[in-house]
Amino acid sequence: MDAVSWSWADLRAPRDRAWRPVVRCELNGWSALAAFLAGPGHAFEVPARVGMVREWIDGVEQPPRPPTADELAGVHSDMANYLALAGVPAPPEGVEWEIVLPFGHDPQAFWSELYREMGDATDYRPETAPAVAAAMRAALDRVLAQ
Repeated sequence: MDAVSWSWADLRAPRDRAWRPVVRCELNGWSALAAFLAGPGHAFEVPARVGMVREWIDGVEQPPRPPTADELAGVHSDMANYLALAGVPAPPEGVEWEIVLPFGHDPQAFWSELYREMGDATDYRPETAPAVAAAMRAALDRVLAQ
């Protein structure tokens, strides 16, 4: 993947959102990679919307609870490790991202459209991560330019 000319800090302020549709990027490596590669003008940082933890112990569902600090740190660590495989720096903690779509795009269809544009280049493993990131960046350029 070619080097990018931006950093996570460049995604802090919304750029030209002007009532355009947005896609929320979940707090995971794949979504963070998409946000970073979409870059300034297409992606921006928002406070993380952390959901409740649902768990089952001995087959019994427990009451929902907020995640612990250790669980959130684990999510961030996993995300940072995932991004590092593609040469992307670790993101800031406590945030997630939204990608601003061109007018007329359906946010519900964004991920499917991105996968379709990427073709067969979605098998993200340590040895394929740079190629997958390059394919994602090219696909995002096509999807977000429409």
